[in-house]
Amino acid sequence: MPTVTVKTKPFKAMLKTFKDLNRKSERATVLVFNIDAESKFHVSLRTEVITAKAEVSAESVSLDPQGVDTYLFSPEHLLKIPFNSDVISLSWTSERSPLVVAYGKTSTALRIAVGSDSLNKPEFPKDVPLIEVPMGLMFSIIRYLSLPFAYFKTAAKDTMPIQFKNQNGFLVALSEDGYSLAKIKTNVPLTDHLDVKIPRYLLETLYGRFNAKEETLAKFGSKGFLAFMTDGVISISSTTVNDRVSDMDETLKSQVWRSTCEFDPSKLEECLETLVNMIPDKDRSGAVIRVSLSDKMNLDVSHKEVGDGSVQGVEGVSNIYNEQAVREFVSSQHPVAFSEYTSLFGSLNISNGLMHMSNRTTLFKGTDARHNLEVTYLFPAVLG
Repeated sequence: MPTVTVKTKPFKAMLKTFKDLNRKSERATVLVFNIDAESKFHVSLRTEVITAKAEVSAESVSLDPQGVDTYLFSPEHLLKIPFNSDVISLSWTSERSPLVVAYGKTSTALRIAVGSDSLNKPEFPKDVPLIEVPMGLMFSIIRYLSLPFAYFKTAAKDTMPIQFKNQNGFLVALSEDGYSLAKIKTNVPLTDHLDVKIPRYLLETLYGRFNAKEETLAKFGSKGFLAFMTDGVISISSTTVNDRVSDMDETLKSQVWRSTCEFDPSKLEECLETLVNMIPDKDRSGAVIRVSLSDKMNLDVSHKEVGDGSVQGVEGVSNIYNEQAVREFVSSQHPVAFSEYTSLFGSLNISNGLMHMSNRTTLFKGTDARHNLEVTYLFPAVLG
């Protein structure tokens, strides 16, 4: 009977990550335990669009002399058990037997097997050119590109792509929601061609578990129509996405700005939170926040049932400049979009941003101090 003893916390985190990777499949998540000839413990996942594997750090591994070293199972029940011990022991007698899970003084036999492994063990090409960046930098890119989809709700937002490409010898990342555009320039030098679009949820699931301070290396790349990514433990192979991602630089060429200022995202967010919460949820998509820029920034909102709200002189706004010596420029903003982009912009390490406004669009631009990321958002204003 093969037996594996693993540390509880990283093992459950790995199981949850694998389950989340399968969120777009209508089929239940099915994982494969496998012990190889070198007594290493592997877990793998295969769906219609992704293949993932992990080599799990084991406290001890015992092989079966009869060669029973593979076990297919559904992870849901394992994820529900609290496992109040530092390590757990997993063992099985056959491909269809219950999985015996022992921890502390508790032992359970879970009937979670789903059959025999008819698929080959996933193998990843050895010649894929992988880009290495700190995990904290990758986490930050994904966080800034988690667009709020404020202008419309769509069930397909998880599969909307994040595009990575080589632009002028440096790594850039782009995303859009059909209305808004986002772009991040990094100081990561690239010598090889790169242009790959990866479903957003895969990147969020794999790298979103970390934080902006993490210094271990993330690796990703592409070959043909497949994207490859790893966090050092879990490796994923996925089909790429063909959805178009607009070129922000081309879009900005046609913009004519009417007003410019510098702003503190955290202070603007505090003001917007109050005004947006005045508006009932059902009315927010049709409401307007008016932003006026003169020698200061003022915010106003009006609702026929709730009443009026305003902020006179938003703190943290400076260096206001209106084109053609206009005394006051007024922009009509979508309440949810303006608020959520402000919140997203200041969510990590941007303490000061540049805001450009016209009658049609708004642009936020700033630098993430920790990773030297230049973050840019372009989103529509409300006409009228």
